[in-house]
Amino acid sequence: MPFAANPVRQRNAFRTPSAHARWVWIVALIGAAMALGGCLQDAQNQASGFNFDNPADPTATASTSIAIVSVDYLSSVQTVTIVNSSGLAQDMTNWLLQNSGASGNQYRFSSFTLGVGTFVRVHGVTGTDTGTDLYAGTPGTTSPFPYSPPEVAILQNSGGVNVSSCTVGSPTC
Repeated sequence: MPFAANPVRQRNAFRTPSAHARWVWIVALIGAAMALGGCLQDAQNQASGFNFDNPADPTATASTSIAIVSVDYLSSVQTVTIVNSSGLAQDMTNWLLQNSGASGNQYRFSSFTLGVGTFVRVHGVTGTDTGTDLYAGTPGTTSPFPYSPPEVAILQNSGGVNVSSCTVGSPTC
């Protein structure tokens, strides 16, 4: 039996450069669809009471892992969302959420504990406080709202130390 040489690899006639470009577009579209699905899932999770479970979140602070993750300043009821990605519940009594703008308004948390892996939304209107929703417009307090870019939402602990801040309108807020 004679020695058989390795066959020479020939270019696939069906894989033209334009076919390769189509695959790049297909992969890009799949990636975009997956990202959109993740955004939709995040919105659904937030609406239904999601647990924040990403300790690697770039907006979290290393010292407490309590962070402002979003400021919704575009809707008629502005909302600041704060998460606790630490392993401990956080007593937020007497913490301040304040606005760096000219008004310098602030909201002081009354008796409130943010559970492990949970969130709280602070709304700029009056309402009945719950475990996931606080209302800055409660009588007797000064609302930290309204926010507009490029103001900064600042969260301070009861000792006056800045725990988290978020520039309104930035991609990370």
